[in-house]
Amino acid sequence: MGAVSAATNVGVNIASCIIIGVLVGKFLDRIFGISPKLLIVFSILGVLAAVKTIMGHSDEERQEQQTEEFIETPIHRNPETQRYETRSTGEKGEK
Repeated sequence: MGAVSAATNVGVNIASCIIIGVLVGKFLDRIFGISPKLLIVFSILGVLAAVKTIMGHSDEERQEQQTEEFIETPIHRNPETQRYETRSTGEKGEK
């Protein structure tokens, strides 16, 4: 259920960024009377904002995944070497 929610959230964010850009561009074109110029500019800004939103969501997802992997990695102390080791990778760290 979490994946469907995340996908829906990303889709709504993309659509809203683009729609807001188009609406602001149309509104400013009406005010200043320079018909398609600001619509094009703000449409492009809306698309760029949507891309930034996608990148932000992917960064958040990657950070959550790394945190989950870190939490799930079992660590134990080796009594012979007095070092902490992870069982899955065999990495060693000082006490």
